[in-house]
Amino acid sequence: MLLASHPQTTGEFQDAAHATGAAHQGTALADLFMRYVEQQSTTLKTVLKDLVTLAPAGRDEFRKRVDAIRKERNKYVLDHKGTTQYDRLKKVNQSASVRLSEAVSFSKAIDLGYAPDWDQSYHTIVTDARMLLDAGAAKRGRKAKTDLEKALEFLAKLKLDGKEEAEIIKFIQDGRVSGEDALI
Repeated sequence: MLLASHPQTTGEFQDAAHATGAAHQGTALADLFMRYVEQQSTTLKTVLKDLVTLAPAGRDEFRKRVDAIRKERNKYVLDHKGTTQYDRLKKVNQSASVRLSEAVSFSKAIDLGYAPDWDQSYHTIVTDARMLLDAGAAKRGRKAKTDLEKALEFLAKLKLDGKEEAEIIKFIQDGRVSGEDALI
């Protein structure tokens, strides 16, 4: 009480109290958000459990419907190209597509014999399913493309004229581009 009566210290204490209160509010809000994420994870895990109970034909239909939903969403976004909403809709669609991809990956892993550990979190289960699919892709002989192969495919799509193509080849060979665009 003594310090509060001194005008030169009152503001400092109030500022410190507000900062401490704001920090506690931020911590509480982060905890609440995490609780909501965990609740969403529990809900999504319930859907995964339902996917396990489906026959392979049911999971196949599930994947077809998810694919149709993706196409509908992509078309909706593209229909707004050139509008002020386009960039926002595109980002929203990309965010939502993550969960759709997770469910499709999980259903494919189930078809390959994946047995989820239901004591794990939704994200761990989906990650394990994806890792199984990745391992299966390597076993099936699907060879990953090298960076050079990817670059060559990209360049082929550009439809360059002879001079541009020659400059790119020269750049690849010795790290240089002639003229104004010289990198070294």
